[in-house]
Amino acid sequence: MKRDIIPSGLLLMISLLMFSCTGIENSPEESLWRNNDYPWETAPYTVQEYMLPEGLGFSASPLPTPSVPPGIGEITREQNDPAYSLSSSEKARISGLYRDAYIDALLQDIPISGSLGGDFVHGWSGTASNIWVQNWRSSRDFPNSWGIPSLILAVYGHSQDKVFMISGGIMDSYGKSAGINHVNGVKGYGSPCTDDFIYKGKRAQRFDLGIIYQNEQDRFVFQQENPPSANTDTPPQVGELADAPQSMQIRIKQAFLNGWKLAVDRNMPLLIPDAPVIWYDLSASPWIFGTQETLLTVNNIYLQPFNNGSIVLVLVDSPAIPWITRIVESPFVDALILASKQSIPGTPGSRTDQIPPALKDAFSASLLKGFEIYGVPVTNSMLKDNKNMQRFAYGWMELEILKETAPTEQNLTEITEE
Repeated sequence: MKRDIIPSGLLLMISLLMFSCTGIENSPEESLWRNNDYPWETAPYTVQEYMLPEGLGFSASPLPTPSVPPGIGEITREQNDPAYSLSSSEKARISGLYRDAYIDALLQDIPISGSLGGDFVHGWSGTASNIWVQNWRSSRDFPNSWGIPSLILAVYGHSQDKVFMISGGIMDSYGKSAGINHVNGVKGYGSPCTDDFIYKGKRAQRFDLGIIYQNEQDRFVFQQENPPSANTDTPPQVGELADAPQSMQIRIKQAFLNGWKLAVDRNMPLLIPDAPVIWYDLSASPWIFGTQETLLTVNNIYLQPFNNGSIVLVLVDSPAIPWITRIVESPFVDALILASKQSIPGTPGSRTDQIPPALKDAFSASLLKGFEIYGVPVTNSMLKDNKNMQRFAYGWMELEILKETAPTEQNLTEITEE
């Protein structure tokens, strides 16, 4: 789909620069937000149709029950541990972040079964006092450099104020002494800045001190570098929400800033906002997704389009899922917007019309129609079974991954040391 979100006076000029379904990378010098003259309230939305790519499909799947077992997020009682000295309010906040991360793992279908050996949230030995970790148990063994096949690391990432999981081959690499100064763990690679994401068709995860990714030979390598978000100015309109109480504006702003940073650190193009946050208040008549066993009640939907609508940040306000801004990019966002015109294989049948009557614009109206058919996003995209997959309330949208050529990069270290 080609989508323009532009001032009417620029329609002719920008129509010459329209982009393909994968979007365009606007340079900061050309972006409208830097000029502070974008007519945010009056910019029309033009949605143009194109054929969705082959290999794009949908697999219906009920949401898992968001049940957090006892012990997840419980702070250590060891008095010599820095986590013990946290204030009661901060302990409660950190515990909540760990419970959110556990639900996030369930939504991603990560095989997880509570904490490992009754472990508590504790400080990572020999690091700054705000690096917290808890050992979780995987229900699927994976031999790794830590010598504990059922281990999943749940590590607090301070740059995102979020708990990220480190698992599988990346966790195996994280335990090897191939990081900075030949050290492993947080001291060698840093704390996580992202969850798993797809990089050159393979798995990757970014940390404070660099990125661990899988190369063409399926070997994990470490590239030392700063996170892209650390060297990038955030457009001031990210997370801008008008006509709302100030406390809500602050909370929404922070959630969208986190989502924007996460997208940039997942090696996405620089996200330039097309419009302010669009807010659908559903509290008077909540939107219900899912089956009778696992209902998802949505009270508010906040969304902000970027890069001419090729990327959308979506925040779903529901008591059943974490308060996390999700990233939806092409072609998944295209499938959502074209849902009423084009069906992809596996598309669910028609559902009860729940779309709010007071729609804000053509773009978000089309997007909400896609949510009605496929559900709201409940994860970010990830690599599963050699597919780019993202979970929505009614199942998984998926795209076969084509093999890409690995880049030529500097400062690479193959992770082989134990």
